[in-house]
Amino acid sequence: MDLIFETKFIEFYNKSYKILLQNENGPCALVALVNIFILSSHYTSYCKDLIKLVHDHNSIQLHDILEILADVAIKITTQEQKSKVNDIDSLLSILPELHKGLNVNLKFNGEFTTSNQGTNKLFEIFGARLVHGWIMDSSNEDLCNISYEEAQVMLMKDNDLKMEPKAKIIQSFLHDNPTQLSSFGLSYLYNTISNDEFTILFRNNHFSTLYKKNDILYTLVTDIGFKKYKNIVWQSLITINGSDDVFFDGNFNESPLEMTVATKDNTSFNINHPNDNNNNITEGEAQLEKDKKYALKLQEKEDERVAKELSKKQRRAQNRLQLKSKTMQNSKISPQSKQKSIITQADKTRTAKVHSNCTIV
Repeated sequence: MDLIFETKFIEFYNKSYKILLQNENGPCALVALVNIFILSSHYTSYCKDLIKLVHDHNSIQLHDILEILADVAIKITTQEQKSKVNDIDSLLSILPELHKGLNVNLKFNGEFTTSNQGTNKLFEIFGARLVHGWIMDSSNEDLCNISYEEAQVMLMKDNDLKMEPKAKIIQSFLHDNPTQLSSFGLSYLYNTISNDEFTILFRNNHFSTLYKKNDILYTLVTDIGFKKYKNIVWQSLITINGSDDVFFDGNFNESPLEMTVATKDNTSFNINHPNDNNNNITEGEAQLEKDKKYALKLQEKEDERVAKELSKKQRRAQNRLQLKSKTMQNSKISPQSKQKSIITQADKTRTAKVHSNCTIV
């Protein structure tokens, strides 16, 4: 059964757009990429069909999106001559994987490993920069250059009693930054992303559309749970745990979590009667506080999920290592056993010779 994506009307710089929304456990890389094509003026000439498809429908099937993305890739590579024919063939083979999840192995210096060449090539051909903020302090230069997978191997080799100093630093870093964003990494993102630049942020094993305006980073709010919150379009990225992050509308005005309902002609109305606003200020403030707590709870649940997932992976890897270690120990032969085996073999050889001589006689 083909996946279906919901859409949502937003305003962006006082213009009306429709963006793609993130389904539960859906392909977020696809959503992040498509929304960059819709919102960035750089892609307007290439993505007219894609923009029209999203704009004209309240829900869209996956295969329709992939078909247009393939055309977009060919247009971009042909007109800008960014890639060779074999790169296009590789891209077209990767596109269907966008809805299954992409293999990403990041390095703790802000880069991605060459083992992700397929994923990197996909974003490179489309001209969308993939970034992350799970970065270690540059004072640990050697450790900054290793990847997440290499870190897991390092931790598997060391148990708690005999852990090497480098492994302890890695373990502490992963424990202190379970949501794949560190303070150093957040600073790195602010320093390496330009104003008015769209990028794709990899965090919490998810991909998000990231945009910088007036020296502030914002992530596009695409969770389907916010579909009816017409004025909730962006969320600032200024803290690691989201405690001080704020929601904004499409024109980057701070926006309270007031539920609005979008109509077919892209107008909206507040579900609270206008005449009730002056008489129910306390009630409105209470609802706003409740909504803020709800948003924070969603973030906390996501952080907890990712932390548990990383912990499970580490435990499974540790169990595999212990099993392998036991197998190797059982297969080892002590010097005494080896000597005894040699003597036994020699006795068998002499006995065989005696029997052989007896037969000849």
